[in-house]
Amino acid sequence: MFMFVKRVRDLNKFMDYLRNVHGLTIVEGSHAVLPDGSEVGTWCGAKDGKFVVCFASHYIDRHYDAMRRLPNDVDDSELLRALIEADRDLWRAPVEPVIVIGFEDWVARAVWSYEDEVPGESVEALKHFEDHGSSRGLFKDIVSRVAYERSSVLRDLLMH
Repeated sequence: MFMFVKRVRDLNKFMDYLRNVHGLTIVEGSHAVLPDGSEVGTWCGAKDGKFVVCFASHYIDRHYDAMRRLPNDVDDSELLRALIEADRDLWRAPVEPVIVIGFEDWVARAVWSYEDEVPGESVEALKHFEDHGSSRGLFKDIVSRVAYERSSVLRDLLMH
């Protein structure tokens, strides 16, 4: 098993890459919308009936972009209309590196070799999140804690 972070700029293309190039079935796991409108989600990829990779992403999407464009005094029907319209051509742009947990070595090589570009539609929303997102650095804290815990366990093992 391995864990690392990978810079992914277009979450949909990343999942398409895993599906189309490496034959994985992607299964969505937990999902949460954070108070600043960004989202956190988990996915696992399976091949030949077994999970070979799981990943978590902190991202923004067209829903975030639609919400940030609405006036503060928007009524419920306008809000719902904006969210429904955002479901069409949904892009997802990670705001932090994706956390990847893999169970087979070939998956590490496949994920590590993946490269992409920021979805053009997301550039303005990403800038807005960078300036105003209150959950910036969420995964950085998680990864730092995991790395610290792993290093302390390793240190304990080496000292005994």
